[in-house]
Parts: sequence; structure tokens; C-alpha cells
Amino acid sequence: MIPWSERRFQYTSKQPALYATATLRGPRRTEENVQAWACLDYGRGLWPYGTTWNWASAAGVQGVHPVGLQFGGKWTDGTGMTENALFVAGKIHKIGDTIDFAYDHRDFLKPWTLRSERVDLAFSPFMQNAVRIPLGVVSLDAHVCFGRFFGRVQMDGGDWLAVTSLLGWAEEFRTRW
Repeated sequence: MIPWSERRFQYTSKQPALYATATLRGPRRTEENVQAWACLDYGRGLWPYGTTWNWASAAGVQGVHPVGLQFGGKWTDGTGMTENALFVAGKIHKIGDTIDFAYDHRDFLKPWTLRSERVDLAFSPFMQNAVRIPLGVVSLDAHVCFGRFFGRVQMDGGDWLAVTSLLGWAEEFRTRW
């Protein structure tokens, strides 16, 4: 739970690296046993009027282990809480560090970096979904980029996990609600 004040809070549960298998049926063909990674994002709360956040998530196999990344920023600043974690072979490695998301606000498809004491990643986007809804006192400006992560993340105990071409996304949302 993120405690902004006694009246403003946000509870969030983010569950990356959920393995899924499905059957896809279309008008001309059916694909059996389609395999993919999923991420569940569930939250409830009373947000501040103006909120900005970054979120990055990725999942796949690195070496022989399933791996998931879960990183957030800006919206938790000053609360003493983070939503940052590394998931390796079913084990959660909590990352309490605040992560610095660095990217070009004029061109979200340029490379990003995510850095902290335990995170040293580059993100190379290949696609962007942008939405802008300016409705006066209520607005949304969202940039969700899909791409690949490269670098390393430190696990509990001090060992570093190499991250090579891990598929995921990184985003910036600015809202007034």
C-alpha cells in the first residue's frame, strides 16, 4: 500500500511472469497451444489529483530460469515504499531502491535506462502506443513502449542476473483525475 496521506492511498498488486497457454480461434484458422507470458495488475485507492508514474515489466526465460521484472517510479516517491522486484524461478527478490527512469520525453522510441544500486538496465523500444486525452481539468497523456531489456539486476544475496533481450514494456503516464 502506498500511503500518500491519511485520505489518499493506493493498493497495488502486480504479478509479472505468469505463464499462459491458450487456443486462438479466428475465422480462417486456429492456433493450438499458443504460449505467452502475462502480467496481472490490480489496484484500488484514492489517487492525488495530478499523478505521474513510470512502469516497466518484462518476462521470459534467461538461461534456464523463468524471469520477471517489475519496476515502478515517480508515483511512490517520498512514501518510503516501492513496487520493485525481480522474479527468478518462482522466487521474489524485493528491490527497495528507487529506480531512475531516464528517457527522451520528445521521442519515447529512443533507448531508455533504468538504474539504481541493484538495477542496471537498458530498454530498447520497437513500438509505442500513445494516447492523449485533454479534457480541461481531467486529462491523460500516456506513452507505452514495447521492446527488449538488456543489462543486469542484483538478486538477494548479492549475485547479479544477466538480462539479455527480455521482452517487455516501459511506460510514462501523466494524469489529472
